[in-house]
Amino acid sequence: MTNARERRRAWTVFALAATTAVCGAVWMAVNWEDARGGNGVSVHRETQSPEEIRKYWTPERMREAKPG
Repeated sequence: MTNARERRRAWTVFALAATTAVCGAVWMAVNWEDARGGNGVSVHRETQSPEEIRKYWTPERMREAKPG
């Protein structure tokens, strides 16, 4: 009986580890496109012109801005 319980526990641990590995692999595959673009830094491309961006960031907005 103890042997059966140990075997069941071993299979449970194995199944949990395998599930975690598969989920991790799926997550990496989904996010691979974002990560492979460079040095690991996420980049957001602006669609506005530099003039529009400068117009948006008024001195008042700059003072009120809070770091993300």
